[in-house]
Amino acid sequence: MAINVAKELAGLEKLTVKQLRERFATVFHSSPTGIVLTELSTGKVVDVNEATLNMLGISREEMFGRNSVELGAWPDAADREAVVRQILELGSVKNLEIPLRRADGTRGMSLRSLERITFDGLDCILTLLHDISDRKRIDEELQASRQRLKILSQQLIAAQESERDRLARELHDDVGQIL
Repeated sequence: MAINVAKELAGLEKLTVKQLRERFATVFHSSPTGIVLTELSTGKVVDVNEATLNMLGISREEMFGRNSVELGAWPDAADREAVVRQILELGSVKNLEIPLRRADGTRGMSLRSLERITFDGLDCILTLLHDISDRKRIDEELQASRQRLKILSQQLIAAQESERDRLARELHDDVGQIL
């Protein structure tokens, strides 16, 4: 396995910049994961893949020339600034849960990982974006179901205790009458 990886890496070193760009573009645009490339300083969209457009219900034309705050990718500008500071310090930020706003006004939740990269000489952020709205909804439903089960269990225990008390009183009264 390591030999194959080494051969592949050696092969990559022989690729021209154009070939590397073509490979990057193929991966970028064909990925089922949402990917957005934005300028680090301004947040303006440089490129976006089809998965992101489908996830957000927005056209490519609506994305370009606008920054991520205008597009509603961040709850507010201060959130983006805090993440940019982390990226400048660490180079990347992984697995952030950030609210997701779609073009039709519906909201959800996204899981994002952001990486600082240089693209065409431009300092950028490469964002991998996953829509976790369904998972969050299911988690909330599961929590609510667990809470209902807990309440039902408590009610069942209370009913059993009440029935035991009633039976104990009845037996006591009946036995007392017989004696």
